[in-house]
Amino acid sequence: MLLTGKQPAEQLYTKIDERVRSMTEVPGLFALYDPEDKPAGWYLRSIQRAGEAHGIPVYARPLSEGTALPMKLLGGMIVLSKTKTPIPIPPELDVDGTGPSSFSTLYKGGLKAYPRTTPCTAEACVRLLDYYGVPVSGKHVVILGRSLTVG
Repeated sequence: MLLTGKQPAEQLYTKIDERVRSMTEVPGLFALYDPEDKPAGWYLRSIQRAGEAHGIPVYARPLSEGTALPMKLLGGMIVLSKTKTPIPIPPELDVDGTGPSSFSTLYKGGLKAYPRTTPCTAEACVRLLDYYGVPVSGKHVVILGRSLTVG
């Protein structure tokens, strides 16, 4: 069975667009990135394109310029670098689910109970399975490759 994300993503984008239109002030995403990390740069550009397409501001800053939060309305923060020392992210802004509190909630069964603080790749996989009605309770899972940054 092939599960594609196009239709579920379109439904999610529709909900996001409706929510953004209903707001008087839209919170943005603060992205710290390592300019020398090419994959991080590609990911940042895709995040910026998605933000622009759906009316969500993305504030990007190289890690070398510091980690102080911008004086803007923020709904989330992400650090795009595999080569630099991890940057602490306030738990309430951790949209990528990479902070210590996110891992804690994930291991306590957090994907459905705490969707705000779980790694987004794992969250996306669970949502895709839910969308297609694939039951997971009692199933065995094989993970091919794993990391702290990708679920």
